[in-house]
Amino acid sequence: MVPEYVTVLSPPNTGLAFDFDQVRVFTWSLKRHRYETAFRLHPIQGYLPIRTGFQLGPGGSNLPTFSFQIANGENLTADPATGVTRPASLRTINYVMFDTIVKRAGPDLGPIPVGHLEGEKPKAAKPGKQNRK
Repeated sequence: MVPEYVTVLSPPNTGLAFDFDQVRVFTWSLKRHRYETAFRLHPIQGYLPIRTGFQLGPGGSNLPTFSFQIANGENLTADPATGVTRPASLRTINYVMFDTIVKRAGPDLGPIPVGHLEGEKPKAAKPGKQNRK
């Protein structure tokens, strides 16, 4: 049994209203003998904590799961003790892993809003190779 890794990444900016903007899952490739990206979701506005666990799958096997939270609307609240601004309500997004396949699961299967930060431009696609004759 080889471990699988769930990572979250945040942009290098400070003072953002969210904790991370990208989720990646790395699984072991038996064919190439290395870790490879099995799942990537970006750009999102995610909030900690990330929860991991197991659920019973077909045949009684334990399947790895993970979940994270995203905002459920534009309303924000500020914690009076720390001054941290958080969404007023959060949605929990759940995923389950079957070997190297990551699938969405759980009660919340609605669309996940994705978007770039204000002032940030999406990266332009790299031009393809041109055939020279």
